[in-house]
Amino acid sequence: MNLNIIGRNVEITAAMQEYISKKLSNTLLRIEDELYASVAVYIEHKQHNIEINIRHINKTILHCKSSDTNLYDAIDDLSEKVERQLIKLKEKEKEKSF
Repeated sequence: MNLNIIGRNVEITAAMQEYISKKLSNTLLRIEDELYASVAVYIEHKQHNIEINIRHINKTILHCKSSDTNLYDAIDDLSEKVERQLIKLKEKEKEKSF
């Protein structure tokens, strides 16, 4: 899994990078295939926004966005959203194989 973390007008500290990597790695490692993920963190109107774009090996692209006044709550919410979308993707792939 390749994880790229970008800060737009926000400096990404080591603690932020470690927390994002930890939360998303647990979720993304459930997929056996190679994933490429790009995470963008930015602040807009006193809200911490975090977005992720995931490219799956079969060219499927997942996009999730979360917003909260606390960055760590936004990361937690994003992790849950990504997990739900990946489960939905796996279910669709199982239905196609039948």
